[in-house]
Amino acid sequence: RVLDLALPSCSEKTIAVPIFLLCAATDLFSFRFPGARWQMCLVALAFGAVNGVSSGKVSAVTCMMTGHLQKLGNDLADFALKGSKLSKNFNPLLNLGIFLSFSAGLASAAYA
Repeated sequence: RVLDLALPSCSEKTIAVPIFLLCAATDLFSFRFPGARWQMCLVALAFGAVNGVSSGKVSAVTCMMTGHLQKLGNDLADFALKGSKLSKNFNPLLNLGIFLSFSAGLASAAYA
């Protein structure tokens, strides 16, 4: 909201770089400190920015989707890197189904 008031002509694309940097920093800190959880504050801040921009600019609430998308990305990366050594909690179809349901609802609302 601060960006909207300070820079009214600013587009949604402006926030993409800081969001990318926050997510990249989270990955780097997670790699460097694998047991720590404090770096999740950075990804929470990035997801909050995504939710704020999406609800303010395009009137789409995405707060229920960012976690599912992150989990889906993690599942795909685990599958690519671990192959058959996956944990029994590996269930990408659940998150994919939620994402596709949300996308279908969003598309139908936009079409209506």
